[in-house]
Amino acid sequence: MEKISVIGMGSWGTTLAILLAEKGYPVIGWEWIKERADMMQESRENTIFLKGCPFPENIEVTNDLANASAESEIIVLAVPSHVVRHIVGQVSDEIHKKNIVNVAKESKMKLCCGCPK
Repeated sequence: MEKISVIGMGSWGTTLAILLAEKGYPVIGWEWIKERADMMQESRENTIFLKGCPFPENIEVTNDLANASAESEIIVLAVPSHVVRHIVGQVSDEIHKKNIVNVAKESKMKLCCGCPK
């Protein structure tokens, strides 16, 4: 099965990672805060956003965005919509010609002029 990276391990990304892993996919979850990534990898659970839902064995959690993006054939973006461009810009070389699924949550973002984006 194809390896899948879930970029963003909040409650939504963690839920998707668990569901994909339960279907048998090897999953790499990327968490932007290193301490949280380390805690999730060690405890095998996202105790901050999804306490009580242990990770299947085929989930790996990392803070290395380039590695998480390069190792997978499918990239699931589960980050707030206002950071999607920033995240994709950081790994544009690694994700070129990969399948990308954007499940970003919408958030209201104001431009400097005050107009909603």
